[in-house]
Amino acid sequence: MFKCEFCDKELKSKAGLVRHEKSCNGKVVELELCSDDNDYYQGHPRRLIKLEGMLTRTTDENERIKIIKLILELRNENS
Repeated sequence: MFKCEFCDKELKSKAGLVRHEKSCNGKVVELELCSDDNDYYQGHPRRLIKLEGMLTRTTDENERIKIIKLILELRNENS
């Protein structure tokens, strides 16, 4: 058995592992911050778009709630 170094999935063949790791490697996402106080993308001209993208990649429920609140605030400001 071969084990993926990114997600620890076990595969039967080396070829399967190589194919899997090519797609799995792209799934590893690090969050980008523009400031140290976790106010994501503060001052960025396309902040709403960046936050919506970050929301799709975030799995932590507390972070998702925080991002949703920021998105709603921005949408209310633009209305």
